[in-house]
Amino acid sequence: PIKKMLQRGTDDWKVVIEWEEEQRQYGQRVGSLEDKLKADEGRIELAEKKDRALLKLIRDLETKHDNKVKELEAKHDESIAKIEALTKALDEFQTAQNSKNVELKNDIEMGAAREVVSRQAFRGYTDDLLNMYERSAKASEDLQKQVASIKINQTLQQNLG
Repeated sequence: PIKKMLQRGTDDWKVVIEWEEEQRQYGQRVGSLEDKLKADEGRIELAEKKDRALLKLIRDLETKHDNKVKELEAKHDESIAKIEALTKALDEFQTAQNSKNVELKNDIEMGAAREVVSRQAFRGYTDDLLNMYERSAKASEDLQKQVASIKINQTLQQNLG
């Protein structure tokens, strides 16, 4: 019985030693897990800071993007307005130019007609002057003949008389 009792006591101590060993290993694992947890918490905190910084950066970029889009839309609207104004001005210019071209064409046609009329009038005046010259020359010649005839008659009368 003493042996059994000693054996039982030894077995109990073995159980206690095993339990203590398990507790020590469990404590080491808990300590290791706590260290890992602290490291993970640090990484998580750092990741959260980075996430907040990225979120702020994203919001800033979205704001800049929205502002740029609004600016570009305003420029687009302004460009469209300028294009419409230029189109209207071009249409008005073309209308005015077409009107001026018609007027110029009419002026050219009228000028050509006046030139024809002027040439005809000039030819008429030239023909009239030529006829007048010819009649004047004929009249001068006739007068010279008459004067010569009168002189001959006077000379004859003086010689006869």
